[in-house]
Amino acid sequence: MDTPLVQLVQDVTDAARVWRDDAIVPLITLQQERGQSQDVIAQYRDGPAVPAFQAIADALRLMRARVDATEEASDRKATAERANVARFAVGAVVAVVVLLFLLSMLARLWISRPLNQLGRAVRATDGDEARLSRRRPP
Repeated sequence: MDTPLVQLVQDVTDAARVWRDDAIVPLITLQQERGQSQDVIAQYRDGPAVPAFQAIADALRLMRARVDATEEASDRKATAERANVARFAVGAVVAVVVLLFLLSMLARLWISRPLNQLGRAVRATDGDEARLSRRRPP
Protein backbone atom coordinates (compact mmCIF):
# COMPACT_ATOMS: atom_id res chain seq x y z
CA MET A 1 0.00 0.00 0.00
CA ASP A 2 2.28 2.72 -1.20
CA THR A 3 -0.31 5.43 -1.80
CA PRO A 4 0.54 9.14 -1.59
CA LEU A 5 -1.22 9.47 1.78
CA VAL A 6 0.61 6.48 3.22
CA GLN A 7 3.87 7.99 2.00
CA LEU A 8 3.00 11.27 3.73
CA VAL A 9 2.31 9.44 6.99
CA GLN A 10 5.68 7.72 6.59
CA ASP A 11 7.33 11.10 6.01
CA VAL A 12 5.81 12.47 9.24
CA THR A 13 6.89 9.35 11.10
CA ASP A 14 10.43 9.59 9.72
CA ALA A 15 10.66 13.29 10.64
CA ALA A 16 9.45 12.51 14.17
CA ARG A 17 11.99 9.69 14.48
CA VAL A 18 14.81 12.03 13.39
CA TRP A 19 13.64 14.68 15.87
CA ARG A 20 13.49 12.11 18.67
CA ASP A 21 16.72 10.26 17.92
CA ASP A 22 18.95 13.12 16.74
CA ALA A 23 17.70 15.96 18.91
CA ILE A 24 15.62 14.99 21.92
CA VAL A 25 17.30 11.77 23.12
CA PRO A 26 20.73 13.47 23.24
CA LEU A 27 19.20 16.37 25.20
CA ILE A 28 17.54 13.98 27.65
CA THR A 29 20.83 12.16 28.06
CA LEU A 30 22.64 15.49 28.63
CA GLN A 31 20.07 16.50 31.23
CA GLN A 32 20.41 13.16 33.01
CA GLU A 33 24.22 13.23 32.96
CA ARG A 34 24.87 16.87 33.83
CA GLY A 35 21.62 18.01 35.38
CA GLN A 36 22.16 21.53 34.06
CA SER A 37 18.96 22.76 32.47
CA GLN A 38 20.54 25.90 30.99
CA ASP A 39 22.94 23.83 28.85
CA VAL A 40 20.06 21.65 27.68
CA ILE A 41 17.92 24.68 26.81
CA ALA A 42 20.79 26.30 24.90
CA GLN A 43 21.51 23.13 22.96
CA TYR A 44 17.79 22.69 22.22
CA ARG A 45 17.58 26.22 20.88
CA ASP A 46 20.86 26.17 18.92
CA GLY A 47 21.04 22.47 17.99
CA PRO A 48 19.11 20.30 15.53
CA ALA A 49 15.93 20.07 17.63
CA VAL A 50 14.13 23.17 16.32
CA PRO A 51 14.80 22.51 12.61
CA ALA A 52 13.88 18.84 13.10
CA PHE A 53 10.63 19.83 14.79
CA GLN A 54 9.95 22.28 11.95
CA ALA A 55 10.39 19.38 9.52
CA ILE A 56 7.67 17.49 11.43
CA ALA A 57 5.39 20.53 11.26
CA ASP A 58 6.00 20.92 7.52
CA ALA A 59 5.31 17.24 6.87
CA LEU A 60 2.11 17.44 8.96
CA ARG A 61 0.99 20.54 7.07
CA LEU A 62 1.54 18.81 3.74
CA MET A 63 -0.28 15.71 4.95
CA ARG A 64 -3.22 17.82 6.21
CA ALA A 65 -3.46 19.58 2.84
CA ARG A 66 -3.47 16.23 1.01
CA VAL A 67 -6.07 14.77 3.41
CA ASP A 68 -8.26 17.83 2.93
CA ALA A 69 -7.96 17.58 -0.85
CA THR A 70 -8.76 13.87 -0.74
CA GLU A 71 -11.73 14.52 1.51
CA GLU A 72 -13.07 17.20 -0.84
CA ALA A 73 -12.68 14.87 -3.82
CA SER A 74 -14.46 12.13 -1.89
CA ASP A 75 -17.28 14.53 -0.98
CA ARG A 76 -17.67 15.55 -4.62
CA LYS A 77 -17.78 11.91 -5.69
CA ALA A 78 -20.31 11.06 -2.98
CA THR A 79 -22.49 13.99 -4.05
CA ALA A 80 -22.34 12.83 -7.66
CA GLU A 81 -23.21 9.27 -6.63
CA ARG A 82 -26.17 10.50 -4.55
CA ALA A 83 -27.38 12.42 -7.60
CA ASN A 84 -27.03 9.27 -9.71
CA VAL A 85 -29.02 7.26 -7.17
CA ALA A 86 -31.72 9.95 -7.11
CA ARG A 87 -31.91 9.97 -10.91
CA PHE A 88 -32.12 6.19 -10.96
CA ALA A 89 -34.87 6.21 -8.34
CA VAL A 90 -36.89 8.80 -10.26
CA GLY A 91 -36.35 6.85 -13.48
CA ALA A 92 -37.45 3.63 -11.78
CA VAL A 93 -40.61 5.28 -10.43
CA VAL A 94 -41.42 6.73 -13.85
CA ALA A 95 -40.80 3.33 -15.46
CA VAL A 96 -43.10 1.62 -12.95
CA VAL A 97 -45.83 4.22 -13.47
CA VAL A 98 -45.57 3.87 -17.26
CA LEU A 99 -45.58 0.07 -16.96
CA LEU A 100 -48.65 0.13 -14.73
CA PHE A 101 -50.39 2.48 -17.14
CA LEU A 102 -49.58 0.19 -20.07
CA LEU A 103 -50.74 -2.87 -18.14
CA SER A 104 -54.01 -1.15 -17.26
CA MET A 105 -54.51 -0.17 -20.90
CA LEU A 106 -53.78 -3.73 -22.06
CA ALA A 107 -56.08 -5.17 -19.40
CA ARG A 108 -58.80 -2.82 -20.54
CA LEU A 109 -58.25 -3.76 -24.21
CA TRP A 110 -57.86 -7.51 -23.72
CA ILE A 111 -60.10 -8.22 -20.73
CA SER A 112 -62.51 -5.48 -19.71
CA ARG A 113 -63.65 -4.32 -23.13
CA PRO A 114 -64.37 -7.84 -24.51
CA LEU A 115 -66.21 -8.76 -21.31
CA ASN A 116 -68.27 -5.57 -21.47
CA GLN A 117 -69.11 -6.23 -25.11
CA LEU A 118 -70.09 -9.79 -24.26
CA GLY A 119 -72.24 -8.61 -21.37
CA ARG A 120 -74.01 -6.04 -23.56
CA ALA A 121 -74.55 -8.63 -26.24
CA VAL A 122 -75.99 -11.11 -23.71
CA ARG A 123 -78.31 -8.48 -22.22
CA ALA A 124 -79.41 -7.38 -25.70
CA THR A 125 -80.37 -10.90 -26.82
CA ASP A 126 -83.30 -11.41 -24.47
CA GLY A 127 -82.76 -15.12 -24.91
CA ASP A 128 -82.35 -14.98 -28.70
CA GLU A 129 -79.13 -16.92 -29.40
CA ALA A 130 -79.00 -15.80 -33.00
CA ARG A 131 -78.21 -12.22 -32.08
CA LEU A 132 -74.95 -13.08 -30.22
CA SER A 133 -71.82 -12.07 -32.04
CA ARG A 134 -69.79 -14.95 -33.42
CA ARG A 135 -66.65 -12.87 -33.28
CA ARG A 136 -64.31 -14.08 -30.58
CA PRO A 137 -62.71 -11.55 -28.22
CA PRO A 138 -58.93 -11.23 -28.37
